[in-house]
Amino acid sequence: MTHYYVMWDTGSYDYPCMEYLKPALVPLMQPVLKKLMVEDMGRVLIVNLKPSGHIIKHNDQGKYADKYARFHLVVKSNPHCSQTCGDQKQKFEVGEVWWFNHKKLHTADNVGTTDRVHIIFDCVPKDFL
Repeated sequence: MTHYYVMWDTGSYDYPCMEYLKPALVPLMQPVLKKLMVEDMGRVLIVNLKPSGHIIKHNDQGKYADKYARFHLVVKSNPHCSQTCGDQKQKFEVGEVWWFNHKKLHTADNVGTTDRVHIIFDCVPKDFL
């Protein structure tokens, strides 16, 4: 993954693992994407924040961040996980889908004893503010 890809490339690409994940991922995400009336998909990441894990404070920049809205679908969590965006701290529960302004400074913490797993997906929803 290059700096150019992260910041400026607005394309999305299927990797070989997509064929393996498709039977589980598509039925899980399809109702969410339909409800959001998604017009264009960006990247889909499956992320695991291990116990005692911390994502350093950062903001997403560049052409890619300007094009897509970022959502989190919570697959696994614990009461000791949190996400902070700007000055707001939030706990995400399993099964919830959250949007936050990824162009603001944000961070994530897992001070629990179990993994935190999110599907992060970028998209262009119809009429999304």
